[in-house]
Amino acid sequence: MAQLRPTLSPASQQPQPPTPQLARPQTVATVRMFTGWTIALLVILRIFIGWHFFIEGVYKLCQPDWRATSYLVASAGPFREYFRMFVKDVDGREALAINDPAIREGGELDGRKAAALSKSLEESLTARLKEMYDRIVDFYGLDNDQRKEAEKLRDAKKAELDLLAHDKDFVAQVWDYKVLLDEIARQEKVADRTILTFERERLQDMYNRKARIRAGLVTRVDKIITSLPTAVYKAKHTVTDDKGAPVEKALLSEPQWSKGFMKTDFSPSWFSDFSNKWALTIVGVCLILGLFTRLACLGAAGLLAMYYFAMPPLPGVPEGPSEGHYLVINKNLIELVTVLMLATTRVGRWGGLDGLIASKAKPAV
Repeated sequence: MAQLRPTLSPASQQPQPPTPQLARPQTVATVRMFTGWTIALLVILRIFIGWHFFIEGVYKLCQPDWRATSYLVASAGPFREYFRMFVKDVDGREALAINDPAIREGGELDGRKAAALSKSLEESLTARLKEMYDRIVDFYGLDNDQRKEAEKLRDAKKAELDLLAHDKDFVAQVWDYKVLLDEIARQEKVADRTILTFERERLQDMYNRKARIRAGLVTRVDKIITSLPTAVYKAKHTVTDDKGAPVEKALLSEPQWSKGFMKTDFSPSWFSDFSNKWALTIVGVCLILGLFTRLACLGAAGLLAMYYFAMPPLPGVPEGPSEGHYLVINKNLIELVTVLMLATTRVGRWGGLDGLIASKAKPAV
């Protein structure tokens, strides 16, 4: 039987191999994160918060006597001592010379402690008066003759301070204030270990008493020391004219007199005053213009965090000055979260200078 051999058909008649089925590309559904209204409202929110910071900063810059001292001293809560560290001599211990180890301990004022306190007061006040005198000499540029006349005025003020330092009533008041500070330190330890409301209210009352007493004692001392520049500015001395006749003349020359009164009221929290005013202003300008927006938002968050922790609305913590009543969450904390949220967006490039900077920095294709 003959073997049958398959016959090959022409290539044109052969079926084409099946085309492999290519996998369809998987498309990711795009979600529109921000609508036009969302972008517009975020820009408005950025500008409003920037305006808030800017106005606060400019107002403080325009007030030559504005200080953060009272806010720092009145701070409450677990971070109270940290904020009080920004105030020089916050309790007046240095101004009233009650840091001497010889008088630091004890609650009863005897003759030995009274003498030690009087001596400490005399030395401290004399040193402060000398510092004030040196500032006057540098500020007005007094010559040798003027210094001799100014030294007479300084010696007169020193005599007043010596009388005050040895005044038994004043020394007793300073001692009582020292005892109050010691009692406050003990009461703070008790308040940290208890949640009783009356213990914290008692501590707050002691804070108020301390503020009143400190102001009265320190003002009495400062009044004598800070009056020296005014006395020098208004002082007159007798000189002889060309004819040999005595003539009363102002101690300061015309250029010196034109400098005006020397500033004697120095802020105990000058660093906090300066940094707070300028930080508020700069952060506000950047947020309004949309310039370095994310960095400005982080700066705003840092300022708001300090404001919040200085007077946190926590249970048992005395309420600070505010427009309402809060518990844990207040306006500072809400605004803090808001600026952190803005820092996660590109709100500075939407209607801000950050967009212009980004477009200039983008390389040409």
